[in-house]
Parts: sequence; structure tokens; C-alpha cells
Amino acid sequence: MTLRNELVDVLKDVRKAYRILADYQSALLTLVNDIAREVGADYYTASYPNSPPRSYNVNPFGRRTGKNFLPMLAASYLFLAGGRDSEEPENNPRAGDFLLDFRLMSDTDELEGREPMPAEKAESLLLIYLYFATETLPGGTNWYRTIWMNTEYPESDGAWQPTSSFDSVRVSRLTVNLEEFADPSAASSVARNILHHIEAK
Repeated sequence: MTLRNELVDVLKDVRKAYRILADYQSALLTLVNDIAREVGADYYTASYPNSPPRSYNVNPFGRRTGKNFLPMLAASYLFLAGGRDSEEPENNPRAGDFLLDFRLMSDTDELEGREPMPAEKAESLLLIYLYFATETLPGGTNWYRTIWMNTEYPESDGAWQPTSSFDSVRVSRLTVNLEEFADPSAASSVARNILHHIEAK
């Protein structure tokens, strides 16, 4: 086989990979939105740890060039529940309101503090972080800037702990292996687990 033929095969695989990735990411977004809808939460904002440099002064040809163009790798999608009768629920957390952070960890090789591992040994996870306000917070408190951005992610599932910003805002984590969504009822089951976890806090 010539070098040209090898390159033709590689480029064909790349085209297939892009199409698979597009379908996979669309499915993930639908999944997250369906779960959020079942728990009564509305889309708020997103955070992309990987993104192309936007400044003309930043050279895009660095070490992580490839990953910079994979914005959904470890992306977070934030949804708010509560405050529907408030003009600015994102700036006025009230007792009982909660924020959901759906973090799409498609490759656990991306998790900090882990040794590099082959794809066969890594996992694909949906990490769900729940932020719950036990008391009404001062007006102008922003869920994203004041609470989410200033809170370290819990390192394990289950336990509730206070956030760095307010003792009255608790945070917890639930982990779901994406393999579980082979079951069509899994999204509804995850939504029920979220609500049960909040009720049992």
C-alpha cells in the first residue's frame, strides 16, 4: 500500500469520526436537556474548558491545539430550578432553589490527577453537580459568578458539603456511567435520583 493510499484511508476515518462525534454530541445535549426538564430546571449557561483562542494575540499552534477544538470535551451545562416568578432568578437565589451542573466527561483520561490511560480502560461519565440553597441569599448573588465559579467540585458522590461562597448553599455529586443510557428509561431514572437526593439532603 502506498503512502497516498494510507492517507486516503486515514482521511476517510477522520470524516467518519467527525460524523460520529457530531451525532454523539447531539445525543448528549438531548439527554441532558431531557433530564433537566424532568426535574423542572431551565437552561442557564455553559462552560467550555476547551475552546479555540479568540484573541488575535494568542498563537493557536500550541501543545493542546487539537483539544482546543473539542469544546464539548468535559463541558458543563448549567440549569436552574426555582425562582420562576423572579425577574432575575440567576441573581436572586431563594431557599429551595437549586443549580444543576451536567459535566460531560466523555473520557476520564481528562480528569485531573489521574495517570494517562488507554481508551479501553477509561470511562465515559456524566458528572452531575447539585447546588442547593437552604436559605434565601442576598439580592444580587449570582449563581454562576458568585457560587459556581468559586466552588471546588466534590471529589466523591453522595455527601453534601457547603460551598466556598455560602454555608447555606450545599453542593453534592452524582455520577452516571454513560453506558447506563443504553436503557431507554435511564434518563427518567437519573432525574428521579436527582430529586430524591435533593429531598434526602
